[in-house]
Amino acid sequence: MSKSQDAAYKALLAETDSLFHGSIVKGVLLDATLALKQGRHRAAVILTYSGIDAIASLMRPAAKDRVNRKDFIGSVDKYLIFGVDGAPTGVELYSARCGILHAYSVESDFTKQGKARQIGYVNFADKAVLNDPEAPNLVLLSIRDLIRGFAKGLQQSWKDIEASPDLVRLVHQRLQLLFQEFRQH
Repeated sequence: MSKSQDAAYKALLAETDSLFHGSIVKGVLLDATLALKQGRHRAAVILTYSGIDAIASLMRPAAKDRVNRKDFIGSVDKYLIFGVDGAPTGVELYSARCGILHAYSVESDFTKQGKARQIGYVNFADKAVLNDPEAPNLVLLSIRDLIRGFAKGLQQSWKDIEASPDLVRLVHQRLQLLFQEFRQH
């Protein structure tokens, strides 16, 4: 790579970083964290699922023009690790996302079909995930830990983006279409 190509790539990487942080980190993660601090639990959960959707969309294969269920589940399985027994799977979080975003409910097609447990939400639990053998079709998820898991996933996804010039170019192009906030001074 020539010096001018290297400089152009560094500028592209810096702009991609700025767009990523403006739209995903500030626009989703920080807003979800603020919503949680203000007791706006549903808003925090909905924003977090929207952020997971956005990451899945940014990271989908180059040939795919739309994000789908498989992309969301794959993104969760790769980037949202709770590290505890009984944690919800990518399928279960997809199911929960569908329930809350489409019907404002814990129920979804997957829970009705027995393919996923229902996910309920708690605020500031001692554990990230609460399970009860008496309720095997229900898992309670700490909203704080859902957001923390999303934050860790963002860090890892950015590392993956940064490590691949092709992915930087692809994500940069896709970030152009995400919601951005511009402030006049």
